[in-house]
Amino acid sequence: MKKERNIRPLLLRIRLKNICLIIVIFVLLLFGTIWIINGKEERTAILPLSEENKILEEFSAADLSQVNKKETAPNDFFSTYRLDRERIRGKQLDILKAIMENKDSDDKAREVASLRMVKISEEMEKEMRLESLVKSEGIEECVALVQAGTATVIVPAGTLNPQREEGLREILLSLADFPEDKVWLKEAGKE
Repeated sequence: MKKERNIRPLLLRIRLKNICLIIVIFVLLLFGTIWIINGKEERTAILPLSEENKILEEFSAADLSQVNKKETAPNDFFSTYRLDRERIRGKQLDILKAIMENKDSDDKAREVASLRMVKISEEMEKEMRLESLVKSEGIEECVALVQAGTATVIVPAGTLNPQREEGLREILLSLADFPEDKVWLKEAGKE
């Protein structure tokens, strides 16, 4: 009975900490969005929504085949891929910022742009967490791509054996929070 009374305040403190953490994250996202909206004084021209969608789809369509086609050393694949990924994300964010900052954009376009920016930041966070997790399992180099409800992690060729692949896959599934058929673990250079 005495232990039960001691546990309840502890559980309440843990719940309170979790709630506070969620509130802090929400406030940071809110301030980040406001900062982005008000960040530039200079306004840029807005493209028609159909053109914006075409450009975003073009940048979202970046895949490994483009990086694989480049003549790079095996170790350069990962750094080249990361640079390409960051360049494409930067272009996506620039387009979304332009939509949000344009005084001629309607509220719906701004809302969609804002939500997409938040989604991109969530995807980037998941990629970093997945890459850190794989590296913590003793794999020196890897890249992760999270987009459109899928997660792909690429490791150096020859790194995976069936047992290691199964163990990593289970860990990735628990962290990625996607269905099993939407999480892929691949070796670089293999189709």
